[in-house]
Amino acid sequence: MTDGPVIVMQPKPPTTPASGVGDSAPVNKINVPDKTLPPAPKRNVEAALTAAAIASILIKTSRDQYHATGKPCACPDDVKRNGRACGARSAYSRPGGAAPICYPHDVTTAMIDAYRQRVMSR
Repeated sequence: MTDGPVIVMQPKPPTTPASGVGDSAPVNKINVPDKTLPPAPKRNVEAALTAAAIASILIKTSRDQYHATGKPCACPDDVKRNGRACGARSAYSRPGGAAPICYPHDVTTAMIDAYRQRVMSR
């Protein structure tokens, strides 16, 4: 046996940070039963893309295909190897030859529909 008083420590109830300035009263938590939500329906993300998103994909693909040939100037806002803008020397600005898609207004609704058909057929 021990001589002297026995001290029993009881845990304090948890408190949350005060919501107001100078308000230090503990806030009671509300217990909400866990409800399992039904799984979200799976859908093809690419099929749900907007026309603007598809246009962006088509522009990037077109530029990448042109740049893969080793030439730096697909579009007027591209940069030459020396660091200057391509401008009128770009393939987009020159008649004949390569015709990369550089701007959203170059993308037609037929191109967007064809892209959607390709994605859906996968």
